[in-house]
Amino acid sequence: MKILKTLLLAVCLGSALIAEASRPNVLLILSDDQGYCELGSFLKFADPDRLQPQKKDQLVEMLQTADGREAVQACYDMVRKATTNLDAIASKGVRFTNFYAAPTCGPSRASLMTAKYPQRFGAYSNPELSDGQGVPASVGFPVQAFADAGYRTGIFGKWHLGRKAGQHPNDRGFDTYFGYDRAHTDKYDSPHLYRNRTKAKAEGWLCDQMTEEALDFLDSCEAEEKPFFIYFSLSEPKPPSPLPPQRYMDAIDSGSYVLDSHFGSLYGMDYNVGRLLEKIEAMGATEHTMILFASDNGLNNGIWREPPDYRKKDKMKPIHKAAWPRVPIPGNGHFRGAKWSAWEGGVRTPMFAYVPGGVAGESAALQHIMDLMPTALDFAGLETDLPVEGISFLPLLKGESVGDSKRTIFWAHLDAIPMALDGHSELQAMDQAFKSKRRKQTDYFASWYVRSGKWKLIAWNRDIPLLFDVSADPGEYKNLAAQYPEVVSDLHKEFSAWIHTTEQPYVGKKEIWLQLLQ
Repeated sequence: MKILKTLLLAVCLGSALIAEASRPNVLLILSDDQGYCELGSFLKFADPDRLQPQKKDQLVEMLQTADGREAVQACYDMVRKATTNLDAIASKGVRFTNFYAAPTCGPSRASLMTAKYPQRFGAYSNPELSDGQGVPASVGFPVQAFADAGYRTGIFGKWHLGRKAGQHPNDRGFDTYFGYDRAHTDKYDSPHLYRNRTKAKAEGWLCDQMTEEALDFLDSCEAEEKPFFIYFSLSEPKPPSPLPPQRYMDAIDSGSYVLDSHFGSLYGMDYNVGRLLEKIEAMGATEHTMILFASDNGLNNGIWREPPDYRKKDKMKPIHKAAWPRVPIPGNGHFRGAKWSAWEGGVRTPMFAYVPGGVAGESAALQHIMDLMPTALDFAGLETDLPVEGISFLPLLKGESVGDSKRTIFWAHLDAIPMALDGHSELQAMDQAFKSKRRKQTDYFASWYVRSGKWKLIAWNRDIPLLFDVSADPGEYKNLAAQYPEVVSDLHKEFSAWIHTTEQPYVGKKEIWLQLLQ
């Protein structure tokens, strides 16, 4: 009888361990300032004749010569070469072509982690989330549900959500943290790295070090037979960036170290994602792991700068082919604008999601960065008591839904800068008025939009909004406000109702926000 009880206990224990090992896991990857078309799986949106870089005149000049067109095409080839691991995941999952984030990194990450509009608690722009501010400690983070359910939870990389009491990742539901709390940090020799609450020494390229920490975390999950939630919060390809390790530049080998640097950073990022995927496969957890990928906002504005190499005292002399482009190509593809802008190039980002046993393909369903956490919780079979606004798209990933065709999303930010106007012909008067002032925080202004169905209503302060059919005109060229006044009126009313449910900014210019309430 005693032997029988022992055998039954062993069987039950073994079953429990198997059940624990097969529990759903989540790998959430967020890149920093990655252009919409800086993934091979999104390159079809990067027709060279429709690109809208900030220095478009340089691109137009390049495309007039055979050498120039060849150089542009080479950049496309570099993207494919740089993102093979990410593209492999994208090919097995669903690529979302209408995925929206904030125009700057802080609010995007706040929306991601709280699963709601950050304007609900007074965070509109980077000032509310930088320089020791952050998401108020009173605002809960749904990731706590994973921790409460016995998951190991780890963040590796950029936090940017506060460092005061109650704001640290270890206070927000993460048992393991390696990274930094600021908009950016040095990618070599950073003095701002922490391992949980203890200062950590930088060792080599930051992305490599983040990955080593994440791999150690997975080792402990395997040893403890615990399911995991990983937030791999990358620093790439955000500038300012020194040259990545030479092996990553050699993998691109374009003939220009400027391009080798940019695409080499992407390659290094992708390579390290591949290392995590290999570890998860070795653990036997691939068929139990959801993978989510997005960028926090659009490509950083401006032409490429010569990347400094902070590891060397002497200045490297640039080596260029005459035809190599000096603009971000393919960058944000056919979208107008970039980071800091409410144009599509600032707020529509590449995103894909893979779920074991799910469908593969492409979806035009309207999704938002605040949807990622509810989707992850849904996959894990968990719930949160916190009020969230994000909507799980797990049914879509399983082929059980095509998304909500009537969904409407909103955004408002209070630190738009001159390039946010992006030279649109109908904004010239505002552009000139803004540029006549000195660039300082008092010169910032509000920018907002409403996205519903095929429509996007966009405006600055309380000026007359512009209306675009972004399904037919993703470059936001043709303002249709005069042709569809009823659509403008309806969307404007929806925005007014929404903005009146938000809180005043706890940092920044309250008067800018008040203009939107008038």
